[in-house]
Amino acid sequence: MEIKIWPRRPEDHGGYLMMPMRKNIPKGKPGWKLIRCPVCNQECWERPLQKKLEAKGITAVCTGCALKKSVWPQSQA
Repeated sequence: MEIKIWPRRPEDHGGYLMMPMRKNIPKGKPGWKLIRCPVCNQECWERPLQKKLEAKGITAVCTGCALKKSVWPQSQA
C-alpha cells in the first residue's frame, strides 16, 4: 500500500485536516484545545489555524480517520 501526504498548496480545495490524537500526544501544546473527532468521537487537539482552514472547505478529523479516508473508498471509511 502506498499513501501520499503532502503540504497544502494555495490551489488545493477541500480535503482533510489531520488533528493530532490525544492518545498520541497526551498533553498537547500551548494554544491547543481538546475536542472530539466528528467521525469517530476520538479525543483530538484543535490547533489555532484549524478554524481558518475549515472556513475554506477543509474537514478536520482525527489522524486515524484522515488516513482511512485517503486510503479506502468513502463507502468503506
